[in-house]
Amino acid sequence: MCTMELAIVVPVLNEVARIKPLMVALGRQRQVEFELVFSDGGSTDGTVESARELAGPFGFPVRVIRGTPGRGVQLNRGAKAARADVLLFLHVDSRFDDPLTLRRSLDALQTARQIHGDTLVAGHFRLRFNDAPEALLQAMRFWEIKARLHRFGCNHGDQGLMMVRRDFESLGGYPELMLFEDTLMAERIKEKGRLILLPAELATSARRFAVEGLRQRHTLNAILMTCHCVGLEDFFR
Repeated sequence: MCTMELAIVVPVLNEVARIKPLMVALGRQRQVEFELVFSDGGSTDGTVESARELAGPFGFPVRVIRGTPGRGVQLNRGAKAARADVLLFLHVDSRFDDPLTLRRSLDALQTARQIHGDTLVAGHFRLRFNDAPEALLQAMRFWEIKARLHRFGCNHGDQGLMMVRRDFESLGGYPELMLFEDTLMAERIKEKGRLILLPAELATSARRFAVEGLRQRHTLNAILMTCHCVGLEDFFR
């Protein structure tokens, strides 16, 4: 019988520099038993080797599974390999400053499920960008506030997603698409049940905005979302 309360599933592809910082950060969590599952999509930079070499000294079990790339595919593969009943899907640059984040989030999810009975319940975190350059602070604040809303298109994978396996499987897992698997999963949850805001903050990186440029990233996001909404997913294949 599995004694793990939580399985953290992280999809990776050529993220060797971010493996150890994530494991160090998770090693600071207290009062919770969890496993970490890296679902690799074919890394060639030593990501898999680094994760396997580092497994052991952080106080929680670490497993690495390999397969074809694609975030939805990798997330589903990681969930299938995980042993715990509660799943938490994270990005590799996610960080928790509070050492009781996982404990309090598990308790909050359990309480919400008790209140809502048989209704499907999943939770996500408040978002904070921890490395935004000064020129992007105001824009990042907009994204942080937007992440707390439960309107269409506001909930994405960088906010994390926690739910019990039964509910995850009842939704059919993540859509195995080229894009928007996280957004579509959030919309499915809101359609079938409830998406709650967990009582904790998740820090993530603003690297994409800093590297690509704020205007360029906003424009690309708008184009991608428009193509998705009008059914042009094949354009990205």
